[in-house]
Amino acid sequence: DGVNGEFNGSVDGLPYIQHSKMYENLCAVYNKKQGNQIMVDMDEKSPQGGIDTDSAEDTDDEKYLPLPGKCMIKRTFDLKKDLLALKTKYGDKYKELLPREWKIIDKPLYENGGDDIVKIMQFNMLADGLSCAYSNTETEKSFIGVDKECLQWTYRGLRICEEVTRFNPDIVCIQECDQIQFLMQYLARFGYDFYAQNSGDTVQKVAKKLSQERGTEIKMPDCNVAILIKSNRFEIIDTDNKFIQKIDKNKNEAKVVGLVVPLRFKQNN
Repeated sequence: DGVNGEFNGSVDGLPYIQHSKMYENLCAVYNKKQGNQIMVDMDEKSPQGGIDTDSAEDTDDEKYLPLPGKCMIKRTFDLKKDLLALKTKYGDKYKELLPREWKIIDKPLYENGGDDIVKIMQFNMLADGLSCAYSNTETEKSFIGVDKECLQWTYRGLRICEEVTRFNPDIVCIQECDQIQFLMQYLARFGYDFYAQNSGDTVQKVAKKLSQERGTEIKMPDCNVAILIKSNRFEIIDTDNKFIQKIDKNKNEAKVVGLVVPLRFKQNN
């Protein structure tokens, strides 16, 4: 699409030759499209700068909504800067996050302070693929009376990162996480590491229906349950992964998916 076999141009200001992985992928997929956008499979875990190639504005047929997982701003991977860009993009639609009240489990210990206090966040983030924000067809799963823009990943992805980092929890337990790579591009910079377990193919059923609606194959990542930990505070008890329990819902009668990660405070703490 517009490349014409020559690779001496740029994508969003980033020269092809400046990023060899982008160059290789463009050579492989320049004539393939997914929905209404060129798809380049970038495998960087946490880019250290530059511009996000997913951020280009759509130039194809406007009847299509954005694709799942796309953040349609030019990202710097600095959360404060990207949130400011998001606020500029959405204007009056951009709302401050809701206040949250933390539950104190051990009040005397909390009031006395100490290094053994642990702050835990449990977060069902609503899988991007299950948000119903990318289809023009209303179903029984659709959010009634909700602006699709606030459900789409451009808006929600960065706000989820903001929600986590503003409380700075030591451990985050996440359900319906189908955008772990995106989240970790920001959260790794705040000291988080993660473990994840696939929670099934529900999103793939949505992808199949969306592919039929758009007349082309739409690929979407599976959901996961995930545990994020502050790597400067904790270490895994078992280094051989013998006690990390990844519970596959297809291998138990209750059809339950789960993840158990045994932790301890780092010795130097």
